[in-house]
Amino acid sequence: MITVNYVGCEITDPQFLNINRPKGSGDYCLMLFSGSVNVTTDDITQPVDAGTCVIFEPGTPQRISPMHNSSLSFVHFSMPATEFAAYRLNSDAVFHPRNPDRILRNIQRIQREFFTKMPFWEDRADTYLRQTLIEFARIRQEEELEVNHDRPLYNLFCQARNMMLMNCEKEWSSTNMCEMVSLSRSQFYKYYVDYFGISPIQDLNNARIEKARNLLTNRNFQVTDVARLCGYASIHHFSRTFKEHTGLSPLAYLKSIAPEDQNDLL
Repeated sequence: MITVNYVGCEITDPQFLNINRPKGSGDYCLMLFSGSVNVTTDDITQPVDAGTCVIFEPGTPQRISPMHNSSLSFVHFSMPATEFAAYRLNSDAVFHPRNPDRILRNIQRIQREFFTKMPFWEDRADTYLRQTLIEFARIRQEEELEVNHDRPLYNLFCQARNMMLMNCEKEWSSTNMCEMVSLSRSQFYKYYVDYFGISPIQDLNNARIEKARNLLTNRNFQVTDVARLCGYASIHHFSRTFKEHTGLSPLAYLKSIAPEDQNDLL
């Protein structure tokens, strides 16, 4: 869990905004500037505009000086370094969220939870902060795509992928998937793996098996029904694929989750 150590919203006092922590604050610090300030990172001072964010890692010098009409919102927090690294954020560097107001609202919510300390406040604060980190991580990914001039194509692939996975019971062929993004088969497969780290066939099968696992818990469905509802025309194909993914046949899976019901669902 992320531990919130301190939080403040829309601080305007110039004296408070003049920050000099040569050895950092001892924890992670997310800052959102709602006015112009000077930020020093890697010994380089640069002015930043309203709506800019920065996350300082523990032990990193923090040097902020206000300019005019400055305002600062911040969250000091602790979390395992491995967890933070998973978000692949550019720490100690400024970046620009798409919707600064949404980031500010999350910080305001964290502040309310931190000071009121209602039941489960730590969980709520953890959730709001993780939502913010996820948004930053997605921004970073989009910035990488923009550098490679691939963002429009990536968005098109995301739309095609969502269509396939949300309708995994339909018959999807490489031909109609390629048509959705206007690429050849070889190009389609290359970009799909580059973007999502998995082949479209594996992706589709994963979605179908996850759906099957869910449907198998419903006593109203027999195994043949589940196979059909997940896009498998052959019960043998379904059983083979299910076992490849789960290590169990559908019948063995039924026995593992509801031994007393298995005979009713054959």
